Amino acid sequence: MARHGATKRLLIAVEPRLLADSLARALGVDYEVLTADSATLEADHATMQHFDAAIVTTKTLPEWISVDRILVLPTPSPSPEFGVLRTVAGERTVPVGGLDAIVDALDGL
Repeated sequence: MARHGATKRLLIAVEPRLLADSLARALGVDYEVLTADSATLEADHATMQHFDAAIVTTKTLPEWISVDRILVLPTPSPSPEFGVLRTVAGERTVPVGGLDAIVDALDGL
C-alpha cells in the first residue's frame, strides 16, 4: 500500500484475535490501526469516530463508527476464501484467502 499524505485510520475487529494481531502488524506501516474486540465493540462506546477502512467479522458496526470502506471477512462459512467489500459504490465479493489477498482488497480501491 502506498502512503499518500495524512495517515489513514484502520479499524480491525475480527475473530480470532490472533488474526486481528497479525493484520495489525502487517498493516500498521500504512495505517494508524485500532484493534478492537469484535465481541465487545458495541460496549466500547466512545465519541463518534471515523475510519478510512475497517476489517471486521461482524455484519454491522456500532452507530458511533463511520467508515469509508469495510472488508467483511468470512467466519468460516460460506467460504473462507471470499469476503465482502462494502463502499459507497456498493458491495462486491473479493478474494481474502491469505494476508496478501486481504491487503490487496484494501489497496485495490
